[in-house]
Amino acid sequence: MMLETCVGLVFLFALWVFGRSIIIACAANDFDWLAMPLGLCVVGLAVNALYFAAGLSIQSIQLVFLFALLACFMQVLRHRIERGAWLRLLGVCGVFLVLGLPAYLGGEQYYVFRGNHWDQWNYLDQGLALWANPYSAYQNASAIQFLAKDVLAHALPFISLRPATGLTFAVLLPAGKGNLHLRAFLYMTAVWAVTFPAACFAWERILKGSGERAKGPFLLLLPPLAYVLGFWGQYVFDINAWSQMASLSVLLALVFVYADLLRQLTGPLASKARNLTPTFVLTVLLSAGAFLFYPENAAVHALLILLATVLWCAVKRIIPRFTVVATLGLLIVSALLLSSLPYWEGTAGFLLNQTRLAATMAPAWWKYFDRY
Repeated sequence: MMLETCVGLVFLFALWVFGRSIIIACAANDFDWLAMPLGLCVVGLAVNALYFAAGLSIQSIQLVFLFALLACFMQVLRHRIERGAWLRLLGVCGVFLVLGLPAYLGGEQYYVFRGNHWDQWNYLDQGLALWANPYSAYQNASAIQFLAKDVLAHALPFISLRPATGLTFAVLLPAGKGNLHLRAFLYMTAVWAVTFPAACFAWERILKGSGERAKGPFLLLLPPLAYVLGFWGQYVFDINAWSQMASLSVLLALVFVYADLLRQLTGPLASKARNLTPTFVLTVLLSAGAFLFYPENAAVHALLILLATVLWCAVKRIIPRFTVVATLGLLIVSALLLSSLPYWEGTAGFLLNQTRLAATMAPAWWKYFDRY
């Protein structure tokens, strides 16, 4: 178990390094809480492009990420890392270890037998299929060609179903794969732990917007911990909703970063592009990452954000200038191109298919929560 735990901790560290590199490059120091959610977006978008567009195998992508991690870490070291940044990293690692504790206490009975074994096995098979061959091996292929390897035969139809979460999992698999079920459990534990800094960022912005300040770190960290460790976090974790778990930290960060962008766009300094660039870049990355990991949920959030934008302008009695509309249009186009251009079938195409399916399946009222 020690090896699998170390892989999870290294994964979190890599997300932190990639995210910190983006924050440093954009001079967006006010968003330091979001290093890991940003890193998750960068990893997801990069592996999606390298696998589907560049046609690289997972083993080649692992080498690319290793060199990229070293380069980004050198960039991070060249800039002064404040004590708070290290504490945030250690805090997320601590949440990861707490979330993983039941696996060590309960053993295989806990981390293998999950609440939704259908999704669990589908995601596992998807990750194994992506790890086994480059995308070229599956283009124009049928499941009959892989009957000798039943996992690949079963997984072939799932490659186009939100593949970003499975791709990221595949990148973490070594040649021997080790304890596959424990690796999968700790992978999702790490992904869910990334929600903690996003929740801290959101709660900090809520307090700031209301004119309040958390009196001590305990009051700042308590609500985010309750969100991650409480009922909602356990519910999503137990139903093995990999894509939902991967997207929640990104969507939570996106809502509050976009709010900051909207405030700047409708503020007195909106005419100065350099003031908007850091927030705009982070919003694009988070939007693209959210749509990549979970297109359906991202589409719902996009509609709600659009409604909130209209209400904001109405309450503030603001008539959006051309620059505001153009910036928001560029944001949407950039996010869609980043997430969908490498593999349209797994994002926008999948969203269209799910929309058609949902239109023909009206659930009973008591199933709304589960269906969402």
